[in-house]
Amino acid sequence: MVSWPTRMAGRPPRRNAARRLLVCAPVVDTIATTLEAELRARLTPVEDIGVAERIGIEQEFVVRTRDLSPVDFRSVLPRLDGLAPPLDPDDPRARRTASGVVLTADGREAEAVAPPIAVVPGFTDDVAAWTRATRHELTSRLDDAYVLEGYSTHLSVASDDGHSARVGALFARTFAPGFMLLVDRAASPGLIIRPRPGRVELCGEFVDGPWMRAAAAYAAGAVLACDHALTGTTTFATLPPQLVVTTPGFAAGSV
Repeated sequence: MVSWPTRMAGRPPRRNAARRLLVCAPVVDTIATTLEAELRARLTPVEDIGVAERIGIEQEFVVRTRDLSPVDFRSVLPRLDGLAPPLDPDDPRARRTASGVVLTADGREAEAVAPPIAVVPGFTDDVAAWTRATRHELTSRLDDAYVLEGYSTHLSVASDDGHSARVGALFARTFAPGFMLLVDRAASPGLIIRPRPGRVELCGEFVDGPWMRAAAAYAAGAVLACDHALTGTTTFATLPPQLVVTTPGFAAGSV
């Protein structure tokens, strides 16, 4: 917005002044266009990612003092060293490490997010390595006054936006019980399945080690199987028997 000088208050701007403003506007647009073109040239082109060709890991931790009192990680994160400035528009707390792991806070808990992992033969070795890296990026920055306690694990599997919600619903009726045996406990409140842009997110209790390897392999294969059944690549008969999923006040039949 242009502020006219005080002496011109109440009077319309002269035509030549307005003309000068109009001449300047395209110059700004040209600069912005040039900067955008330079930025795009420096970025790596985004490749098309097929269903279940990438998997993501998010590990959440409760941060405690040595006397086991819980700490709000939101107050600790800004004081950690070796992190890039917060630049994520969707999460103003997110800080990137040199390894690519992102540290942030989900409520009071600490969250460490690994870069997407390619689902190729032997990918569970990469899953195990990045799982260790997520914890290391936190423990290496927290001093001896704090300890970490696993809180939850989120696995995201690449999916087609066109029917990721249906994939999640079908997963709930077919593969969810097996996945819960891998990531939940007897007292767990249940499994959370969230359709996200370009992925299906599966949230359960905290796991690592061989349980994380198994959960990642199961999640990738299950999402791919659900997608194939919905798109007609395979039949629904290839899936586990569908359950009738009910919640208070709601009942869902088969897909």
